[in-house]
Amino acid sequence: VDADGTVTGIVGIGRDITQLKRVETALRESEARYRSLFQNNHATMLLIDPDGGQIVDANPAAERYYGWSRDALCGMLISDINVLSKAEVQAEMDLARAEKRNHFIFRHRRADGEIRDVEVYSGPIRLGDRALLYSIIHDITDRRRVERDLLAWQDLLQAIIKHAPSSICVLDRELRYVYVSDRFIEDYRLPDRDLSGKRHYDVFPDIPERWREVHRRVLEGETIGEKEDSFLRADGTVDWVRWECRPWHLAGGEVAGIVLSTEVIAERKQAEMALRTLNARLEQRVAERTAELEAANEELEAFAYSVSHDLRAPLRAMDSFSAALVAQHSGCLLYTSAAADDLLCGDPGGRRLIKKK
Repeated sequence: VDADGTVTGIVGIGRDITQLKRVETALRESEARYRSLFQNNHATMLLIDPDGGQIVDANPAAERYYGWSRDALCGMLISDINVLSKAEVQAEMDLARAEKRNHFIFRHRRADGEIRDVEVYSGPIRLGDRALLYSIIHDITDRRRVERDLLAWQDLLQAIIKHAPSSICVLDRELRYVYVSDRFIEDYRLPDRDLSGKRHYDVFPDIPERWREVHRRVLEGETIGEKEDSFLRADGTVDWVRWECRPWHLAGGEVAGIVLSTEVIAERKQAEMALRTLNARLEQRVAERTAELEAANEELEAFAYSVSHDLRAPLRAMDSFSAALVAQHSGCLLYTSAAADDLLCGDPGGRRLIKKK
């Protein structure tokens, strides 16, 4: 433009914005991919403003899970869903925004009033000029119920083993104690009642090699036991035990460790040994008394024979005299056969000699 205002030419200024257009195009494509991923994902997803907890966006899966529409969810705070207080929810969002933590376990309320256990993965994301939290929510109510039931069963199993009247311990593959009964601790006179995590060989350093071999075989799947077995302790005392080792398995079938049940039978063994000793002594005494009785019987038989011989000699003499008397005076003496029999039997009352008239 000249002095009087007439246009005399054109001044053009050009700037290359190719790179800017490429960045804008890439950003639009990226946002489109994100939008597609967000909208079409089957996982429950929320976009949350970390300053206050306003829900900025919710995908269709979130609508189905929570039971509210997208518009309703976008009009709510995350603290309207999370059962924690607003201050507690804000503290958790601050951790996620600072990337100090990205995994959370919460309890979320749904439109029907049901409260569910959820696992949340959350981290910062920037959309345009806004810094938001991108949260993926998984329902773990059933898993948590199973976990609680499993813990309850584990507590029950621990209580059963702890108070069992038998000596029982459960070991893992490293032979570390998992469960131990009180009776086990009492029977083996262990000063430490809390054995959880301790190795069996550290508690019993003097355990013989043959038992260690048993443990190795059981970890390979065998079940082994003994009705009577001696265990020599380091102090020289001997314990007698009855024991059984059997493997326990994981759900997949692999051996997870050993169940060892034992019974200290030292007192019973001592009683059996004392009974055997007593029986041996009784048998010896019976044999001695039998020998004494046999000797006494022999002496009695000899005495009876001697007495019988001594008594028969006079009777034989009397018999001979009677025979001679009868032979010489048969004409004037008369006797009955009964009298003769009585005479020979030595019955004085049976002598009935009759004088012939």
